[in-house]
Amino acid sequence: MFYDVAIMMPTLESFKWRLAETIAWWEHKKTLRSEELRPEWYTESAMSSHVLSNLSIVQRIYEMNQLSIKRAELLRKIGKYPLQPAKGLSNGRLVICEIDMSVWDGASEQDSKGFFDVYDAPPWNLWLFCLLEIDSYGQHYSSFMAWTPSTYIELVKKGMEVNMVEIIAWAENSNNSFIKVLREAGFVSNLNSL
Repeated sequence: MFYDVAIMMPTLESFKWRLAETIAWWEHKKTLRSEELRPEWYTESAMSSHVLSNLSIVQRIYEMNQLSIKRAELLRKIGKYPLQPAKGLSNGRLVICEIDMSVWDGASEQDSKGFFDVYDAPPWNLWLFCLLEIDSYGQHYSSFMAWTPSTYIELVKKGMEVNMVEIIAWAENSNNSFIKVLREAGFVSNLNSL
């Protein structure tokens, strides 16, 4: 399958606004998975049948964009839309989850106290982008990028530690081309030991 990478690649400006919206939603709700933002395909029965693995990369990107649009609309409706794009991570961190590599064992879900789901996906309230990745064999796969509030950083670390296939990482450990853009803009540190 061929993709128009230019369309699917976020920009630094779109990242800044989406991050600001995500942080504003978090500050408003203080919850990981609010019903208002639940993706239509994300139901208990769908998850038990591994529906996420059946969504194409294009569908995942579309769904992530739809969630972002809905979050922005809800923030406008309640008068909490951010006045400016994000200038930093607000004491949080960016996490990357290579969803296509998940083994669905639930270890990260359990040790992160539900921050990650059985797919190792971060909570939808904090989703930023679905990133297109290409492995060393030229195969396409996707990663979910999410913002992690400071109060969850230690739980996310615990979820990473038990993930047997090591598909969850802090953004500073990613070689994704968009993460390189974020690194140059100061949103991602070069220090792997953080």
